[in-house]
Amino acid sequence: MRIDGGKEMVKSHYNQQARLKELARFDGKHYKLTLVDLERRMIGTRNVESAFYLKGLYPDELEKELKWNIEDPGMRIFDKVYQSKGAVVLTREEMEMMRKYLLVQLYRNPANMATYSPSWDGDILGVNKRFENDAEANLYVAEQIHEICSSSWDELCNSSNLEIRKNVLAIKDTKTLFVKSPLLKFIINDLGSVCETQPWNRRDRDFIKKELEDVCGKAVSDEIVNEWIETHSYYNNFTFYPLSANFGVVTISPEWSYRISEMQPYKIVKPRDENNDLDFQINMSFFKWMDENTGLHSQFIMENYVPCINFYESEVLQNAKHEDIPALLEEHRSPNDLYFCPVAELTLNWATYLNRLTINESQSFFAFGDNNDGNYSICDYIDYAITHKNAKLDLKWILDTDINDWNIHLN
Repeated sequence: MRIDGGKEMVKSHYNQQARLKELARFDGKHYKLTLVDLERRMIGTRNVESAFYLKGLYPDELEKELKWNIEDPGMRIFDKVYQSKGAVVLTREEMEMMRKYLLVQLYRNPANMATYSPSWDGDILGVNKRFENDAEANLYVAEQIHEICSSSWDELCNSSNLEIRKNVLAIKDTKTLFVKSPLLKFIINDLGSVCETQPWNRRDRDFIKKELEDVCGKAVSDEIVNEWIETHSYYNNFTFYPLSANFGVVTISPEWSYRISEMQPYKIVKPRDENNDLDFQINMSFFKWMDENTGLHSQFIMENYVPCINFYESEVLQNAKHEDIPALLEEHRSPNDLYFCPVAELTLNWATYLNRLTINESQSFFAFGDNNDGNYSICDYIDYAITHKNAKLDLKWILDTDINDWNIHLN
């Protein structure tokens, strides 16, 4: 398929419509969301077809390719996980498809696409291209999304496009935790995800240097590493993607995993008879170390962070040293690999915390399907903002609105 930026343009949804329907309420005729417009300070209802889109973001044929090659297969995997209790085992094919689904989300939201615009301040590695206008930038992003749609995961890991390879490397080493929220429905923003962040420090320089060299495919000087630390002052502990009103996925970043690597967050076991129950024990000293050495709000993630158990046929992995495992995992990859991923149930406090993060990182919009739960999360955020300087938004204007009026269609 050739991406030519032709005249035929559609509503390009940067949050998948099928995903929005899972977050929305159904009135018997339409799936509807209550949308908070932060720029216009308005709140009201929109059908999912008219939410979270830009016209002409990418061509019609790419919208169709996304649906068939990424969105539909990804949602089938998430439905399988949602039906599971306690944990789920994913095949390599399923895990790699899920990663492609999340990878596309890095490209298709307006905030990340802005990094390609002429006004962006640049990348010290020269990985990102610069463009004269937004149309050229959008076309370049569309070409990258097309490459993701049409390539295997192995091909993406070895892409000649440095930008794609950088984002693939950021996702491929993440650990996965699925979460359900029976007590509070999730909010979604215009990024389609939200991150908890933590400052870099100098003791992370060896990790940063290796990551930069993996992206560039060559040695990186200490000066570049120091500049990276100065210009990228925070990294993501985890990223949360709401996939339905009460279900989502959390990816634990390799940076955060690196901080806790001395507790050996890999567990390698041989494949077992599929009829046998999975034998798994949580290393409680690992969680104790995290609690004592991070001091973050994400205690829930710490308590439920169970690294993917990889089932490998290769004997060499069974007794490998921890520091050798990442390279060995790549060397001995097999189509028969299986991934054990926890499916945890959130308390009200932790669902509230994720919604608070989601609201705080919204660019122009956030939305929800249930007005009562949405009102609860908004009031929580307003209370939080009174005493916390890191709250970015002033939502007190919403207090002057009537919740009954939120069902009025928003133009």
